Amino acid sequence: MKAALREDLENACQELQGFLTGKTRNDLQHDRALQLIVEREFEIIGEALHRLQGRPPAGRGASGGMEVGGAYGMGREFRTGAVK
Repeated sequence: MKAALREDLENACQELQGFLTGKTRNDLQHDRALQLIVEREFEIIGEALHRLQGRPPAGRGASGGMEVGGAYGMGREFRTGAVK
């Protein structure tokens, strides 16, 4: 199980590097498809790290529903230019 999680983590990092090589902050702020790719890869990284630490997947509250914020909030920050 841990080997599979580490592989997921490594693959997501490699995907991010591949998608972001040669891109600028401006590219990310104005390319919705790129934003979605980056957000998804960070979700995969976060979930793999949480599971490797023995925690439940990130973003799940006590009710089991998605919480506001996390990768979703980060995406809004990129689109609005709040990330420096």
